Amino acid sequence: METAEVGPYSLVPLGGGASGTVGACRRGGEAVALKVFPGRLYRRTRARLDRELAALARLGDTVRIVVPQDVEPMPDGRCALRMELCAQSLARLVATSGPLPVADVLVLGITLASTLVAAHRAGIVHGRVTPSNVLFRTSGEPVLSDFGHTLREVFVRDPDHGIAYLAPETFDDGVAGPAADLYGLGVVLHTALAGSPPFPADAVRDTVRHTPAPPVDRPEAPIDLLVLVDQLLVKDPDDRPPSAEAVTRQLLRLWDEHGPEPEPETPDTPRTSFGTEVFAWPPQPPGELPPVRKKRSWRFAVVPAVAIAVAGGWFLTRGPAEYVPPASAAPASGIPSRTAEPVLLELAEPADLGTTATLSWNGPAGWEFAVVVAVESGPTKTTLVRHDRSATVPIDARLKYCFQVQATNGVRVEVSRPRALRGATCRE
Repeated sequence: METAEVGPYSLVPLGGGASGTVGACRRGGEAVALKVFPGRLYRRTRARLDRELAALARLGDTVRIVVPQDVEPMPDGRCALRMELCAQSLARLVATSGPLPVADVLVLGITLASTLVAAHRAGIVHGRVTPSNVLFRTSGEPVLSDFGHTLREVFVRDPDHGIAYLAPETFDDGVAGPAADLYGLGVVLHTALAGSPPFPADAVRDTVRHTPAPPVDRPEAPIDLLVLVDQLLVKDPDDRPPSAEAVTRQLLRLWDEHGPEPEPETPDTPRTSFGTEVFAWPPQPPGELPPVRKKRSWRFAVVPAVAIAVAGGWFLTRGPAEYVPPASAAPASGIPSRTAEPVLLELAEPADLGTTATLSWNGPAGWEFAVVVAVESGPTKTTLVRHDRSATVPIDARLKYCFQVQATNGVRVEVSRPRALRGATCRE
């Protein structure tokens, strides 16, 4: 891998953003990352940057973020931020290994959403939550990087860099609020589930601003996870989930219902303490941990980004610790209350048109729907159709099929009775 010689440093390039380039090097005996900006710092900017770094350091005591360690003056007059060197980014991981398992996506989502809760409560908005800013330590734990605004605003190399991953409401004035971070979280979860972001990297502003994000095609994923990703990516920030707290609670529920069962402990299994304070709900004072209802194991594939990084592999770490709210606690705003009321969801007989089948159904108002298409003795595919109550699906004229509709309001999931086509035998 080529290196760039900058004074005493031999920088291994890792990537670039809208304001600076990132490289890895050794500083003394330590491998570090340097984000190099294209100019020097003046006194007023340095004072503002110092305040920002101090606020991030306080936040970094309780959540998983990459906090810059110091400002490094470069020999040619440029400035750089010295940071922890991570193994690689989510963008690189899915580019080389494909989509993540659903259980890993849930843990990733809980980690990032919980981090955004703490940041927003501290008055800090990230503004550029993208797959490239989600990094993995060599231990396998995910962290969120590039929280700073000061240098990003002072050194603007390319205002359209990463535009395909940013919330549309930020395009005009560059101002990002908490809802923009939720959109970024949606981009990250879509990328982790689909193996690619909702829009290509070269997408233009008008496409991102007006074109709905395509739904994720993951038949094994719970429909309410796919719906949540869909809701995070809506264009109007007022129509997204109300807060990072609401998103975290939904993801914790999904983990509880769909996460893997615990793996047996063995003396030789490497583990970390990841997952305790990160998932405190609500945030606890230092030294206090939330009550833990259950833990499950999860995995992330980590490939070293550069030769000087510690070699990665499959790393086991603990699943999320879940906060059990007091019995008198009211449901969080924006989360539908749990109800046992019966729900009518009925799929009509499918219409066989040879190479397509037309489906229609009745369902509760305000819910979102997915169509399940199963080939007899073959694969099953689930497609999110949002609020539609009909769909036309491609089929093979030679095969038998079973169809079903799933519906969710974000808390409950209901399924219709299956319908057969061409004499297929359908099992619940």
